[in-house]
Amino acid sequence: MALFSFKKKKQSTLGATESKKARATHMPDTHGARNTENESQEASTKKMKVPAKTKFSNVTSVLIRPRITEKAAGLAEDVRAYVFDVTPESTKTQIKEAVQELYNVTAEKVRIVQVPSKNVRSRRGIKGVKSGGKKAYVFLKKGDSIEFV
Repeated sequence: MALFSFKKKKQSTLGATESKKARATHMPDTHGARNTENESQEASTKKMKVPAKTKFSNVTSVLIRPRITEKAAGLAEDVRAYVFDVTPESTKTQIKEAVQELYNVTAEKVRIVQVPSKNVRSRRGIKGVKSGGKKAYVFLKKGDSIEFV
């Protein structure tokens, strides 16, 4: 209770004009009418710009190459999943359309994985970076297959 009475004494000692000035400088004015024009301008400047999805003109701008490894060969035999290196900007639908157009097969689903870049070192001790990228697992319809020569 003593704290509250101390605050009241301190406020009463200030003059009426001084307390109004102090409130105006330290506290925002929430009682006045809002300026809707300024708010709409601030909101429009704060909007994030989202880049438009690019429409690729041909298949080679989506698919870089098939990823031929032991794991990929095992997936192709077992679950009809084929692995491709794709461009970082490509989407699942673009990858699906590109595989269907290039290999004349029907793709059921596409899974995308980001490949992280890794630090490497050569035998001579030279440091470098192995670039990362994006790879896609394309699952085909039963009966379809792709042969890489």
